[in-house]
Amino acid sequence: MKRMQSSNVLVSGLRGLGVEIAKNVILGGVKSVTLHDQGQAEWRDLSSQFYLREEDLGKNRAEVSQTRLAELNSYVPVVAYTEALTDDYLTQFQVVVLTNSPLEEQQRVGDFCHSNGIKLVVADTRGLFGQLFCDFGEEMLVIDTNGEQPLSAMISMITKVSTLLQFVVTDFAKFERPGQVHLGFQALHSYQRKHSRLPKPWCQADGEELVSLAKEVNSSQTGSAKVDELDDTLIKKLSFVSAGDLAPINAFIGGLAAQEVMKACTGKFMPMKQWLYFDALECLPEEEGGAMLTEEDCAPRNSRYDGQIAVFGIKLQEELAKQRYFLVGAGAIGCELLKNFAMIGLAGGEGEVIVTDMDTIEKSNLNRQFLFRPWDVTKMKSETAAAAVKQMNPSIRITGHQNRVGPETERVYDDDFFESLHGVANALDNVDARMYMDRRCVYYRKPLLESGTLGTKGNVQVVIPFLTESYSSSQDPPEKSIPICTLKNFPNAIEHTLQWARDEFEGLFKQPSENFNGFLCLKAPGWCSYNSIHPPWCFSYCVALQPVI
Repeated sequence: MKRMQSSNVLVSGLRGLGVEIAKNVILGGVKSVTLHDQGQAEWRDLSSQFYLREEDLGKNRAEVSQTRLAELNSYVPVVAYTEALTDDYLTQFQVVVLTNSPLEEQQRVGDFCHSNGIKLVVADTRGLFGQLFCDFGEEMLVIDTNGEQPLSAMISMITKVSTLLQFVVTDFAKFERPGQVHLGFQALHSYQRKHSRLPKPWCQADGEELVSLAKEVNSSQTGSAKVDELDDTLIKKLSFVSAGDLAPINAFIGGLAAQEVMKACTGKFMPMKQWLYFDALECLPEEEGGAMLTEEDCAPRNSRYDGQIAVFGIKLQEELAKQRYFLVGAGAIGCELLKNFAMIGLAGGEGEVIVTDMDTIEKSNLNRQFLFRPWDVTKMKSETAAAAVKQMNPSIRITGHQNRVGPETERVYDDDFFESLHGVANALDNVDARMYMDRRCVYYRKPLLESGTLGTKGNVQVVIPFLTESYSSSQDPPEKSIPICTLKNFPNAIEHTLQWARDEFEGLFKQPSENFNGFLCLKAPGWCSYNSIHPPWCFSYCVALQPVI
């Protein structure tokens, strides 16, 4: 933590991806964050940049975002910088993050950072595609590779790390794809240099040109960077969607990039090796009878959803506005889901988002539940979160409830309620509630988005009743501990009350005495450390300390 609190971080590019990274890094608690952007807010930025408003169009993105990002953590100074990134300016940072930057800028800054011991993260998103690269230099020291308990083993062989181009495989069903997408991103840089713009959404001519540029790039490559046969269809799809700007993709790549920044600052967890590429082409509608989206379907309309329309077309956007969704939980995951719901335009018309959470906001929530501020402490999570995303997108229709889901609230969430839904999203912290919601969704045949986190680990499951496995089909191991929010706000089982009593007893009688004994046993100059032999479990050990003569 001390190493992180001494790290100054620069985030360049304050579109949707940059603001995601900055938000996560600020919540993490680094020494300072500098926001760099020389561009002005445009309509397409509103598709994923959740700290821009319509009245901010034409203003500098970094300057507008600075005030709102600074509210996330009062202990982290946040400043905006709108000039060019010179070598002298870069020397003050321990970590530099580049987003939405030209290839020449990436190479120049990368060379300077590598030669000066500054850690570099390069991230970019193009529609349904994402890119991430890390260079932490030759002196990077990792003190904990994975956070797990160390294991003992015999070393049978030591191999030299390969200097060839390496890719992190994010989907083993697409094992050969990273190399192809790598060439596609290089071709996009060439296209932008030539035309000063990205390919038009779903433009066949631009797609053909990008394929030609990718072939030229591939022919100039050597070694592992060169592919045997270019996937023309994949490169065309990259061209079709590259002008898009999607909040969920930015959230995913931004989360990964911010985690790499944390690794660079702390030396904890193994950094990513070289390149990571991700695509979510499964989100595109299947082509029925050869039908495809057209340029007209995906043309910009000076709408806050232009970045999404460029990928999926106007018809899907209209359908999203009609959706009625039920979100259970407004904690860390719930806040992220609500932000994404607002950005994609879910329930932005006739639909509605209903979010329920029985908890109130506590100060300890503020480091990860980014919709809440210090002045929101003691307020209800659901109502506060609903008001926060309403500011991000005023068109979203959202209602906050304070109900616990279970048999006792089935008079509220009854047959009529579930029949009116298009889907349910879980953001819960206990297995019982997850299984209950899973059973309800299967019964009413409603899609369920299930997710959860545990430390640095996480899981996502999409449940389509009678088509995919349901959450209850596989048994989770029993929970080793009871969630704190359940103990404090809604203890509903005998073990909850027992755990609450144990915590109260330790807080009143055990912890203060241990802290007092530990204070007495602090090692001072000229004194021998008796607690190296006897831990300071009682007062007599502390009294037995004798000065060294």
